[in-house]
Amino acid sequence: MRSLIMAGGFATRLLPLTETRPKSLLPVAGIPLINYIVERMPGDEVLVSTNRKFEGAFRRWRSEVQSEKDIQFVVEEPRDEEEKLGTIGALAYFIEKENVAEDLLVVAGDNLFEFDMVDFLSHFTDTILIALHDMKDSDVKGKYGVAELKEGRVLTFQEKPQNPRSTLVSTGVYLFPERVLPLFSEFLTYEGMNGRLPGKGKDAPGYFIEWVLERENVDGFPFEEAWHDIGDRKSYIQANMEYGHESYVGKRCTIERSRLEESVVLDDVAVIDCILQRSIVDEGCRLEGITLVDSIVGAGSRIKKC
Repeated sequence: MRSLIMAGGFATRLLPLTETRPKSLLPVAGIPLINYIVERMPGDEVLVSTNRKFEGAFRRWRSEVQSEKDIQFVVEEPRDEEEKLGTIGALAYFIEKENVAEDLLVVAGDNLFEFDMVDFLSHFTDTILIALHDMKDSDVKGKYGVAELKEGRVLTFQEKPQNPRSTLVSTGVYLFPERVLPLFSEFLTYEGMNGRLPGKGKDAPGYFIEWVLERENVDGFPFEEAWHDIGDRKSYIQANMEYGHESYVGKRCTIERSRLEESVVLDDVAVIDCILQRSIVDEGCRLEGITLVDSIVGAGSRIKKC
């Protein structure tokens, strides 16, 4: 079995945090997000799929990370959002480039999950397996891939539906048997899914699961443990609160006469006479005498009340 972390996106919803570093390397409670994922991956080797823009950042991370796993990279050529292959395109590229001829574990590089990967793998029966989390009363409309499950078998799957049939959502953890790997390339050339392909469907594994359900059985692995899909400011703050405190403050920071509420302050930041609410401050900033609400401040910024 091969293990692949998908980290080829450009995370435009988290700009300017992701201007010079990928989302997977954003710190969660002081530790790069991808570190949590790597340590949960099985086996001795982990591959990371990324793009040419962020290749250098990932290689620097690998030189610093303390892990017993052999971490290798598969690098796509695109350098911006317009050129990117998308998740399914990147998978097809990886399978062809590496000549993959074995089962493939795929994990989204912006996910934090607490379930036992060994338990997940034990449910594999040579059928596509996807990890599912019940959002209970949370509003899932238009946000996630949604599955209906019966006795472990996925009956229906909708990618970001406006009228979801359940609250059981896909979490970006998949195990594909070797025999279905050629279907990724076939999917990319298919144009019959109600006009959704080609286009944005190429970028979402959920559209692939919808499509493949007409050809293959898909099993679901529901779990109750914590899960965070880090896609925007709000979810990034929530993850830091879950793994840290009500607000997270990085190393070598100065916080004086200020109030922080549900906010994330990264390393080497000075916050003087400020109020921060549901905001993120990137590294090396200095803020004086201001109020920030629902904001992201880019690295190295200097903001002072006049």
